[in-house]
Amino acid sequence: MKVSHVSAFGRAARILALVAVSLGAGASSLLAQGTGKIEGRVRDQAGAPIANAQLVIVGTAFNAQTNPQGYYFINNVLAGTISVRATFIGYKSTQVDGVKVLGGQTGTVDVQLEQTPVEIQEITVVTQTQPLVPRDEVTSKQRIDGVFTDNLPVDRLNSVLALMPGVVASPTANTISIRGGRTDEAVTYVDGVPVSPGFRGFGFATSAGTAIAVGTNALEEASVTTGSSSAEFGNAQSGIIAVQTRAGGAEYT
Repeated sequence: MKVSHVSAFGRAARILALVAVSLGAGASSLLAQGTGKIEGRVRDQAGAPIANAQLVIVGTAFNAQTNPQGYYFINNVLAGTISVRATFIGYKSTQVDGVKVLGGQTGTVDVQLEQTPVEIQEITVVTQTQPLVPRDEVTSKQRIDGVFTDNLPVDRLNSVLALMPGVVASPTANTISIRGGRTDEAVTYVDGVPVSPGFRGFGFATSAGTAIAVGTNALEEASVTTGSSSAEFGNAQSGIIAVQTRAGGAEYT
C-alpha cells in the first residue's frame, strides 16, 4: 500500500512538470505572437543604397541604422499599425505611415529618400574695401599708449620711444636718433606745441632754453613718424615725435 502512494505521487509530479512546460511554451508563443519584425532598404532616387541612414519607429525608442548596402531591421516591434521615419544628411526626411506589423512575422518597409540642399541659418557678411595704399596718408607712423607704458619698468620717455622701429636711444645721453639721423634732426611736439628738439625726458637748461620733461606716468600716447611727413610739420629731417599727455578727471585717484 505504501508503494502505491509513492507511485501516485510520482505520477502527479510528472503531470505538474508537463503542465508547467506547456504553460511556458504557451506564454512564449503568445509573446512571439504579440511582436514582429520589420526590415527593408533605404535608397536614393537613382536606386543607389544609402548607408548610415537613421530609421525610427515614430513614438517609440526603436531605431536602426542602415549598413553599406542600405539594409536595416528592427526586432520586437509590437503588433499593430506603426509609422517609420527615415532621415539622412542631405536628403529630405521621409515618413511611411500605415505600416502593419503582424505578430511572429517579418514585414518589409523600403524607403526612398529625395536629395535636397542643406538649409542653414542666413549669414550676413559686411565687407569694406580697404586700399592697399591709403591716398590720404603717405607717412609711416607708430604709436604707443600710456596703458602699455604703465607696465614697463622705465621712467624715461626716450626708453619708451626706443621700442619703436627706426628709433635708437643713446645709452649715455638723453637723446635719440631716428632713421640714423643726428639727434637734433627730429622735431618734438608735446600736446601739439613744438619743444626743443632732442630733449624729452629731463628738465634742464640748454642754450635754446629749458627743455620740457614728460614723465611716463603722464603719457597718454606717443607717436613717431619715420616716413615722409605731411605739410603741417616742418623743420624735421629724420622724424617727428608727437607726445600727448593725460588729461585730468573729475575724481582724484
